[in-house]
Amino acid sequence: LWDVDGALTTALSHEYRPTFAVFSPDNVHLLTGGGDSAAHLWDVVSGRETIRFDTHEIIQNATFSPDGQQVATASLGGQVRIWDVATGSETAQFRSHGGLVQIQFGRDGKSLLVASINGTAQQWDAANGTELAVINTSSNLPQAILSPDGNLILSAREDNAGHLLTTGGAELRVLVGHQDRITAAAFSPDGQLVATGSLDHTARIWSTTDGANVGTLVGHTGALTVLAFSPDGQSLLTGSRDGTVRIW
Repeated sequence: LWDVDGALTTALSHEYRPTFAVFSPDNVHLLTGGGDSAAHLWDVVSGRETIRFDTHEIIQNATFSPDGQQVATASLGGQVRIWDVATGSETAQFRSHGGLVQIQFGRDGKSLLVASINGTAQQWDAANGTELAVINTSSNLPQAILSPDGNLILSAREDNAGHLLTTGGAELRVLVGHQDRITAAAFSPDGQLVATGSLDHTARIWSTTDGANVGTLVGHTGALTVLAFSPDGQSLLTGSRDGTVRIW
């Protein structure tokens, strides 16, 4: 873990290379995993592992509910499990038709958006796994994220563009500008902007209102792998395969 000035504050020991790292809403815990069948919950201050969520399948991604009381894990085998953070116990389990690579709770914590390697995004009831909607992104690129208000989905496709959709799957805007595939994306906290990162080594910031490209961030020498807005929406963090993290 690093502070915003670039100083190392805490080192967490992983047996396998992590593929995700997510802070809890209160910033007290960090959820990490990848390469094995467990998601690991850490105390941010002490660096101590407090809970291990063992799924028995290779985990590709995981997320916290908005209130921080639940964790959802997604596996390449298509399995989703919901966990109670306080006890570490599993509270629900259901399975998708394809391998899952992304997962996100809706704003109310009652729904889940998952993206699979077969090019579909699904919305599920987080309590019982009832399928609420299926969106075919016509893509083998498993990139789909939900806006903070739960009304928009950004999906990435082979055309190197981002596609803003309604949760019903209707396309609203196409974000054209990247010279290669989109590999990361994030909405600003107010949902007015969405950032995309690409294999072309750049990040772009777009208006969700009209799809205009309002900024292009150049400096990385490798594909972008992660994007995150600060809570106030004034800064953007970018991570790249060039081994650097930048704050803009």
